[in-house]
Formats: sequence, structure tokens, C-alpha cells
Amino acid sequence: MKKISLFFTTLLMVFVSVNTLDAKTIEVASTDDLSAKIGEAEEGDTLVLEDGTYTGNITIDKALTIEGSSKEDTIIVGQITVTDNFDMKNVTVIGEYVNDTYKNVVAITTPELIVNFDNVNLNVKDYVADKDYKTRVSGIIVDADANGTKLTVTNSKVNATYGIYVKSEKNTVKIESSIVSGWAALDITTSEGVLQNNNKVTVKNSTLYGTSYVPKASYNNYGVVVIGSQKDLSLTITDSTIKNNIVTENRIDLIDFGDYYEDSETSIITLNNVKLENNDTNGESTKVNFGKEGNALGGQIFIIDEKTNLDMTTDADMVGSTGHVFNLSSIDGVASMIVPDKFVVTADALEVGTVEGYEFKGWYTDAEYKNEFLAGTEITEDTTIYAYFVEIVEDTTPDINNPQTGDNVLVFFLVGLISLVGFVGGSIYFLKHQN
Repeated sequence: MKKISLFFTTLLMVFVSVNTLDAKTIEVASTDDLSAKIGEAEEGDTLVLEDGTYTGNITIDKALTIEGSSKEDTIIVGQITVTDNFDMKNVTVIGEYVNDTYKNVVAITTPELIVNFDNVNLNVKDYVADKDYKTRVSGIIVDADANGTKLTVTNSKVNATYGIYVKSEKNTVKIESSIVSGWAALDITTSEGVLQNNNKVTVKNSTLYGTSYVPKASYNNYGVVVIGSQKDLSLTITDSTIKNNIVTENRIDLIDFGDYYEDSETSIITLNNVKLENNDTNGESTKVNFGKEGNALGGQIFIIDEKTNLDMTTDADMVGSTGHVFNLSSIDGVASMIVPDKFVVTADALEVGTVEGYEFKGWYTDAEYKNEFLAGTEITEDTTIYAYFVEIVEDTTPDINNPQTGDNVLVFFLVGLISLVGFVGGSIYFLKHQN
């Protein structure tokens, strides 16, 4: 059996090696037709672009990598449509548009793709964020049918009306060490009239930057991070900055639960060491805006660490709200509930962030953890509750089980010792009688 297993393992390794060797590196000159080169490429190939400008829209319809020599000097002018797995490195992509026509720099249109951008610039030709309010352009859009996309953006700059727009569901989006800007830097919404489920978005070591629009109009109010029509959204922002740039009288909130979408449900927003810069001197924009009553009733939960400069009592625009729970994900976690009206706390609202090395034991109304705070409690005034964590103490008792077999080592040792004593005793007895 071992020989047969070894044979099939070797055969598999050879098969994988052959398929890996099939992938080619294709050199592309600036005078070449990039779309034609993509057509000639095969699954898994890498197209290496020399410095220069490549003009024309392209479609990625097979798993490919496009790599430039540098993002400053390797430029593609045109839109990119992605229908298969795709990696891009060291390239600038400039989308062109016609006013009043919705265009995207990169559109991911097929479900369950893996798409990675590393060290790229994605922007729109002649785009000025505070001028082109009628041009609905996305830097990257995970489109309505692209459910289950895994999108990663690292070391990059994205600038468009909607910097990164997540329009579908069950997606995993990671933004790291990047600058994303636009009217909405990060837009997690859909206007399809149904809730989008289980999107997971993480932002780390990045800047999300939003700019207000002209002319002055109610529909030009928006947010740097916009959330709408989401169910069980997980949005985690760590070691990052969220800020707005007010160039008109239009408000632009830092985190906005949009008015024009289905009411979101049970979304959890975690902010760890996040700098929130509200630069609206008119006093209209807020750090968090829930927009309308429905968004508040949906159970949006914030988990905020002590380094994040967000005072929910003063910074949240609680229009129509009937209650929220804001948690601190730390050992001395405290949740403050802002309650303009009577509010019954649900079990969902009592979730808490994970703290490594500690077990969460429940909520209490006192810092001594004597009076437990339970779901179903009716709250009629602003209230503070305390999260009770207990440190997990590792069992230091030596593991006497053999990790390889699961057998009890101590038992084997004793049996072996008894056998050894019996053998030695028997040997001495035998030798004595022999003499």
C-alpha cells in the first residue's frame, strides 16, 4: 500500500509541475495591442508590460496576471472588466468617461472570483471630486451579480465617485496600506430592494477620504463610508483614518447608514485605533449618521476600542433612533446605550467583540459585576453596562498522553518498569540456580 500511495503522490506532483510549467510570461511592448495580447494568452499566464501607455478597454476572461514595471510609468487608459481570477501589480489604470454616463475603472462582474490589486493607481481621467457630481464612476465595483468575490487591495490608491463599491453579497474585501477616496470612499450598498447578506470588509493601515459635492442639494449629502441594505455585515477598520473634505455646504458624514436603501440589519462595525476627522466647520456632518429610524431599529452595533476618538453621545446623529448599543472590545469594556425613547434590548444587541486570551461572561450594570444585565430589559434612559471578561488560564498539567498515539505514557512507563523489574529479578533467580 505504501508503494502504491508513493506512486500516486509522485504522479500528482508531476501533474502539478507540468501544469505550472504551462504558465508563460509574455512580454508586452507599449506599441502592442494589449487586448490582443490578452486574447493570445492562456490560463495562468503573466503579461509583463514595459513602460508606456496602453489605450483601450480590456476584458479579463481567463485567469491572468498583469504586471507593470512601475505604476508611475506603466499606464492603461480604459475600463477593465473582470470575469475570471485576476492579479494586477505596478500599474496605473485611468478610466475615461462621458458626463452623465455611469462608468467604472474596474468592474468585477462574475461570482466567486479571486481578484488582487497590489501597488496600483486606479482613477478617472480629468476627474475632480468636487466638480463631477453627475458622473457616477467606481474605482472598483463588485457588481450586483459578483457574489462571493474575494477582493484584496494593497499598497494602492483608488479615486473615483465611489472608490470601492461593494454591491453584491457574501464578499470578502480586504483593503490594506492604501488610500481610497471619492464622494464615498467605501460604499457597501445596493439599491436592488433586497438585503445583501454576509459581506465581510476589513480595512487596515489605510485612509478613507470623502469629498462633498456641488451644487448644494439634499441628494448631494453622503458619507465617506456608506452602508445600506446589509444583513450581518462585518466591517472592521484597524489602524486607519476616516476623514472628510468639505468644499461645499453639502454634508458628508464619516460613517453613513444611507436613507435610500433597505434598512440594514445586525451589522457589526468594529473600529480599532481609528482616527476620525470630521472637518465640517458648518457643523452639519457627523462622525456617524443613522439617517432614519429604520436604520437604527436594524440593530447596528459598534465595537470601539479606547484609542478611537468617537463619542457616540455627541457625535452620532440619532435622527429617529430608538436605541443602539456601542461596545468596547477590551478587558474593561463599557457599552453606552443612547436611548431617546423606551427601548427593549434584544439578544443580538448584546454581542461583544472577541478579546484574545479572555472569555466573555456577560453584561452587568455595575463595575463589580454583581448585577447581570439580561436581554429583554427595558431601558428608558441613557445607560452604561459593563462587559465581564475572565482570563483563560491554560492547564499547565503535563500531558501524559503520547501525542502520536493518544496512549497513556504513564501507564506504559509503569508497565515497562514492572516488566523490567520482573526481568531483572527473574534473571538473578536464574543465575543463582545455575550456580
